[in-house]
Amino acid sequence: MRRVYSRRAISVLYNFIKSNNLTGKVIMPSNICESVPATYIKLGINPVFCDVNLIDWQIEKKKALKLMEDKSVVILHYNHTYGFICDDDYTFLENVRNLFPRVFIVDDKCLCYPELQLDTSFADLVLFSTGHTKCVDIGWGGFGYLSSRVLYSDHYQNYNPLDLEMFDRHVKYCHRNNMPFDDSIIFSDWIDMDNQYDKYFELIESKMAEVISHKENINEIYKRIPGSFPSGYNNWRYQLLLNNQKECYNALFKEGLYCSYHYKSLGEGYFSDTPTPNNAYLESHVLNLFNDHHYTKQQAELTADILGSMIVPVDK
Repeated sequence: MRRVYSRRAISVLYNFIKSNNLTGKVIMPSNICESVPATYIKLGINPVFCDVNLIDWQIEKKKALKLMEDKSVVILHYNHTYGFICDDDYTFLENVRNLFPRVFIVDDKCLCYPELQLDTSFADLVLFSTGHTKCVDIGWGGFGYLSSRVLYSDHYQNYNPLDLEMFDRHVKYCHRNNMPFDDSIIFSDWIDMDNQYDKYFELIESKMAEVISHKENINEIYKRIPGSFPSGYNNWRYQLLLNNQKECYNALFKEGLYCSYHYKSLGEGYFSDTPTPNNAYLESHVLNLFNDHHYTKQQAELTADILGSMIVPVDK
């Protein structure tokens, strides 16, 4: 497969859409980064959000297949919740390829560890990110692998860093105030298309072992906290499923530590009115703990001590 890269993963996605003149609808799970549907909307493609299931928290596959019967659907944007690659992911993508050969498949692995070599895939674009907060965080960068049927070239797009700053602030504002996303923000110049970098992949490779080692050491500390997700969900951050999410969140910040909620549903009036009850449940019960190079072992130990004495895990 051909490998391409740019300033951000969504810059690669932008080039992919433009190069293949795609129009119509895109199916995507409701628990995905806001920049993904915003990129599609900016290019005139309408996102259709699909809820996650209650078993492995991935997209509701039967529902997604039903949605793809609509002939105006041109793309399936498949995401791996918290970077977890499930056993049946590739079976599902193969099924999509066989049932709907007209549909382009984007396999979004932006929360997974980067794969520096990929020979085959059922997807037309396999997408990785090395940007801020991703598994291997070098502060910028995204790359993808393209199938043989895909056209790809760089497309110029005006970029204003102030627009990106406004986009990010608007995301946080909408989260805090439960507000719908403003389309005028989407159509501003917030996507950086620059791709003039030397030794990008060498830089990723040089950081990979260090990143994995640090995350494994931090995760070993977190393992003693009740309510932990299975290990495959904890490479990006460390996930807890709790009945007292907000209480735990506040307790950590009170002690000068930090954590976060992820992901807000893109339905439920945010990007669309699509009801996504399973995603809403996940949103209100998951607390994710940091395990990147910004978080030390000492911070992780204190985090585990605080949560271990107060946490109320969901009874699975």
